[in-house]
Amino acid sequence: MVVYFAFLFHIYQPPTQIAPVIRRITKESYRPIIEALKTHPEAKITLNINGTLTEQLSDFGYNDIIDGITILASRGQLEFTGSGKYHPLLPLIPEPEIKRQIQLNNETNRNFFGDVYQPKGFFPPEMAISEEVLKSIKDMGFEWAIMSGIANTYNPWPTTFISQNH
Repeated sequence: MVVYFAFLFHIYQPPTQIAPVIRRITKESYRPIIEALKTHPEAKITLNINGTLTEQLSDFGYNDIIDGITILASRGQLEFTGSGKYHPLLPLIPEPEIKRQIQLNNETNRNFFGDVYQPKGFFPPEMAISEEVLKSIKDMGFEWAIMSGIANTYNPWPTTFISQNH
């Protein structure tokens, strides 16, 4: 029996995060993950990184993290997901702001990661989802979204079903 397992890493820090916290998380989490992936080219992940963290990594001098992520994406080891730049609860904001948040995140990450930043999937902040959010992300070209099982209207949770409703 073949088992498929996908890792989706969500890394985010609020725009007001202080430098010592960014330094500690980079040392304890971000750098070890990137180094492990570099030494294991057969390993692949999906990564959600919000634009606020990408900017902080640059501002605080952690360009090795940005470069490492870029290298992994260019080698096909890392797939990006889109999201809202400032980690908004998307169902609670108007549709134009949903799209603006997503566009800001895309623009920021493309600025730092270049052409390798081509997200096909979407990570809704706090896993908050609604019909309007699904419509907005589909309108923006995303092909899939990760959702919590609590959002499931199907019982039991189907593992081989892709909804065609959106």
